[in-house]
Amino acid sequence: MEKVVEDVAEMVETAGERVDKVAEEIGEHLPEGSKLQKAALFVENAAERIAKDADLAGDIIEKIEAAENELSSFIKQSGESKEEDDAKQKNDQTEALNEQSKEQSLN
Repeated sequence: MEKVVEDVAEMVETAGERVDKVAEEIGEHLPEGSKLQKAALFVENAAERIAKDADLAGDIIEKIEAAENELSSFIKQSGESKEEDDAKQKNDQTEALNEQSKEQSLN
């Protein structure tokens, strides 16, 4: 799912950049100050904003993925630490029982 979102953000960014370029080129060939030139400028500005927002979305996705990986690693390490603690505690209990058994057999 994350890959799909990242791919979509990249496609939107690319499309925005292309629309921006085309609108700019068209606007340069239209009569100065005409409604069509103003419309082309509007489209160009909107496409620039869309491309920037898509780029920002891509950056956010990357940061979320990094945080997710870090959290996953932390959780995994915590789980391993818990297992190690449980094993040590079980080992300590076994040793204590063995010592008690030895003491009782000596008495």
